[in-house]
Amino acid sequence: MTVTEDRPTTVATPAPATVAARREAARRDTRAGYAATDTTITRLSDLSAGRSHEAYTDVPWDDTGHELTPSDPRLQLPDFEPVAQTAWYRGLSEEEKSVVGAWKMATMLRVGADFENMLQQGLLARSLSLPLGAPEFRYAHTEVSEESQHTMMFLEIVSRIGVPATGMPRYVVRVLEAVIRTVARRDPAAFFLGVLAGEDPIDRAQRRWLAAGVAHPTVERVLRIHVTEESRHVSYARVSVARDVPKLGPVRRQLLAAAAPLVFAFLARMMFVPPKAMATAVGVDHEVFTDAYRTPYGREFLADAVGKSRKLANEVGLMTPIGKRLWNACGIGGPETATRRGRRGPAAA
Repeated sequence: MTVTEDRPTTVATPAPATVAARREAARRDTRAGYAATDTTITRLSDLSAGRSHEAYTDVPWDDTGHELTPSDPRLQLPDFEPVAQTAWYRGLSEEEKSVVGAWKMATMLRVGADFENMLQQGLLARSLSLPLGAPEFRYAHTEVSEESQHTMMFLEIVSRIGVPATGMPRYVVRVLEAVIRTVARRDPAAFFLGVLAGEDPIDRAQRRWLAAGVAHPTVERVLRIHVTEESRHVSYARVSVARDVPKLGPVRRQLLAAAAPLVFAFLARMMFVPPKAMATAVGVDHEVFTDAYRTPYGREFLADAVGKSRKLANEVGLMTPIGKRLWNACGIGGPETATRRGRRGPAAA
C-alpha cells in the first residue's frame, strides 16, 4: 500500500514575467489611447491653422444695417425658445418683444463669455502639465486664442445692445476660479465633462437659431463664427472624455456619474433661464421665465440641449443606475436614461 503525503495547498502567485507583461499591456493600452487622441487633436489643430477669426476684423460692426439696439425687431426671440411660447410673451407689442429678445440675447452671451473665461483659465493651467510639443499642448493654446476672440465678440454685442445684462452669478465665478485650474491639471475627465456642460447647450441653441434664420446680420455672423470654431472645441473635449473616463477607478467613476447630470442641468438653466434682473427690467414676475422651462416643452428644450453629451456619458460608462436617476430627476434625461418601466427624462419627473 502506497502512502501519499498530504501537502498544504498553496495559492500560486503570478510570475514576475506575467505581472510585467500585464503592466506593459496596460501601458500599451494607455499609449494607444493617447496616440488616437493625439491624432484627432493634431487634425483639429491643422483645421484651425489659418482659419481662426478675429473679433474686430471679421465682423462688420459698423456697416449700415448692423446697428444693435434693444428695440430692434430683428432681435425678437425665435419661435422655438420656451419664453417665446408663453402667453405673456405672445401678448406683448412688437417693440416689447424686441426688448425681451435683446435682453435674452445679451444675457445668454454674457453668461457664455464668463464661461469661456473660466475655460481659458483651465486650459492654460492644463497646458502647463503637458510636455512641450505635445499635440494637446498646441491645441489647448489654439482653443484659448479662439475662445478669447469669442469672448470679445460676445461682449461687443452685449455692449452695443446697451442693456445691463448680468452674467454668471458671482458666487459661481468665485467657486470656479478657486477650483478650475486644479481640476484641469489633475482630473481631465471631470474638467472636459464640465467643458461640454458649458459648450454643448449654447452650441445646440445657436445651431437651431441659425437653422431657423437669424434676422440680424451682426448676430448671424458672430453665431456662425462661433458654431464653426466651437465644433472643433467640442470635438477636443469629447475625445478627451472618451480617453480619460475609462481610466478612472470604480469610486471616481461613480462620483463623476453622479456629478455630471447635476452640472449639466445647472449650467443649462443658468444659460437659458433669464435671471431676476432681466425679469425686473422687462416688468414681469420671474416665475414667468422659470415656469417656461418647467413645461413639457421647456423641459424637452433643456434635455435636447444636452443630448449629445448625455449620449457620450452613456458611451463611456457614466450612465450608472444612480446617474440615470439623476439625469431624469434633473429633467434632462433621454433615451439613454430609460428605466425598466420605460419612464425617462422630462416626462419622468
